[in-house]
Amino acid sequence: MRLVQYATALALVLGTNMAVAATQLSLSGPAGFFAPGELTYDDPVNGLSVRVFAGTHPRGSGADAPFRLDFCLNDCVVRASRGIGVRLSTSDNTPQLDSQGPDEFLLVSFSRAVFLQSVWFNAAGANANGSDEFDFAVDGVDFDVDARFGSDTLVDFPNSNLPQTPGPDRLVAFDPTEIRGTDFLFYTDDDTDNYIISQLEYTPVPVPAALPLMVAGMGGLALVRRGQRKAATL
Repeated sequence: MRLVQYATALALVLGTNMAVAATQLSLSGPAGFFAPGELTYDDPVNGLSVRVFAGTHPRGSGADAPFRLDFCLNDCVVRASRGIGVRLSTSDNTPQLDSQGPDEFLLVSFSRAVFLQSVWFNAAGANANGSDEFDFAVDGVDFDVDARFGSDTLVDFPNSNLPQTPGPDRLVAFDPTEIRGTDFLFYTDDDTDNYIISQLEYTPVPVPAALPLMVAGMGGLALVRRGQRKAATL
């Protein structure tokens, strides 16, 4: 009897590790322009939301985060049928994230921590052959794309030639628990950079150490001990 009680309490403490399916967040939708933070996506299944910000940074060619982010004051976040980009002014005739003028950035901010599994880029501008480069930071810390992939041009990434409808999209896939954070910064630092972000795939970071189950387990252990004390007094 005592062995069964301890086993039950231990099961409550440890819980059951279950794999969480990755969520695919499509960033495409009806065409429109949005102020920083105005474009949002809700994920009620995982209990989180996503906000998109945009602007420029002053570091120029070869920049590495962290650096100052100058958020735009107008409706500069662009959403189109192929994904999201940046348009700083009416003279900026490309909705892509580019460096034709000031270096641009998109900041995708999650309301809770996630593991970023993959990013779909749509190289939809003058460099649609995939020569566009991609720079990236997580929670303000630069992610060394060259060191991780051996190159920062989209055409050279593993699995970058996988097809997706519509258009010339290119996939950057990460290890399942490699990229963890809430704020994912995509930025340009070269005149050849020119792309749209089509889709993100992620899994939410679990509550640390299954905290609710641990609390329930501690209660179970307390009940076991109380029962033992009562049995000892009989």
